[in-house]
Amino acid sequence: MIRTNYHTHNRLCDGKGSIAEYIAAAVKKNFTALGFSSHAPVPPKTTWNLSEENLGFYLDELHREQQEWAGKLQIYIGLEIDYIPGSQTPADRRWKTLGLDYSIGSVHSTVGLRHNPSYACIDGTADELMRLLHTHHQGSWEDMCGAYFRRISEMVRLGGFSFLSHFDLIKKGNRGYFRESSPWYTALVSRALDEIARSGIIMEINSGGIARGYLDEVYPSPWIIAEARKREIPVMVNSDAHRPQDIDFYFEESQNLLRDAGYREAWVLLDKRWTAIPLGSNLT
Repeated sequence: MIRTNYHTHNRLCDGKGSIAEYIAAAVKKNFTALGFSSHAPVPPKTTWNLSEENLGFYLDELHREQQEWAGKLQIYIGLEIDYIPGSQTPADRRWKTLGLDYSIGSVHSTVGLRHNPSYACIDGTADELMRLLHTHHQGSWEDMCGAYFRRISEMVRLGGFSFLSHFDLIKKGNRGYFRESSPWYTALVSRALDEIARSGIIMEINSGGIARGYLDEVYPSPWIIAEARKREIPVMVNSDAHRPQDIDFYFEESQNLLRDAGYREAWVLLDKRWTAIPLGSNLT
């Protein structure tokens, strides 16, 4: 089977392990391609994004590794770029000047920096989540989920990125606060999926929440994968690895979820172009 992963974090952002250690894991696991996608810098200083100082080091190191492994392992240089209304988008010109092979579009917060200068995120600490909920959304999960999925739709309309990460990240902090079967939630999801379908942007199946012990299912939830299939939204499988050993975490199960939903192919970046290959393909 062709093994690839394009959502990979290392110790220069919030991952564990060096770039070289991820490459060594990919070689050991017989990967065809490995993409690196550190969290791009954001205006506030955080513990989980690349600093502006480390961005150049990150790019330089990956260029060296690309040259060293040419013909043996396809290494791709990417960034996971946050959409922060009023501050930055994945479509901003600055990212285009970096010579990236691809980029990931992500939403991590529901509130812009003007009212959220510390950049509290929905997938941050419990305190961050509750601060967002009660300070900016009147304690209403419906209101916060609505803001989250509107940000997703806005980012998709702006475009400028290769694929969409963890579509329903908002569920990470859900500890029985809301039901995904609630009509208001399914309506929010449906509207956002409609926007993605119109855009043609690839949506990833992401097992990172399982690998890191936060969830027992992938992003997005299986019922959302089925809804995406109805809309013929293109998909890919990524692990959102934060440790070298997790670059292929839950891949077989993720592909089975796609098959169950009716998908027969997934998208990959190979030989410098995006292409769809059959699920479980062992083509070379």
